[in-house]
Amino acid sequence: MRLYLDTCCFNCPFDERNNMQSYLEREAVLCILEMVISNSDVEIITSEALDIEIHAIRDEQRREAVKALVSHSQSRHVEIDDSAVIRCQEIMALSKIRMF
Repeated sequence: MRLYLDTCCFNCPFDERNNMQSYLEREAVLCILEMVISNSDVEIITSEALDIEIHAIRDEQRREAVKALVSHSQSRHVEIDDSAVIRCQEIMALSKIRMF
């Protein structure tokens, strides 16, 4: 099974656990990452887009912690190519989302 976790997911383990929702989100992400470590049938897919989002994290300590978590769990890295950009534009057109 291949899973793509966005930047929000990789940030969850470092979020404050001040309410039940943030606690459950954190536990869910940690459970998924544990599955990746213990089960060779589960792999995390990362991307160039994820790298860009992580680079944009303002808090240096959090940014480095998220980077470490991603590199520890990373199985396959996908670069953004022309076909990905075209597909993104198609999806955005369907949902009437404007990039800029």
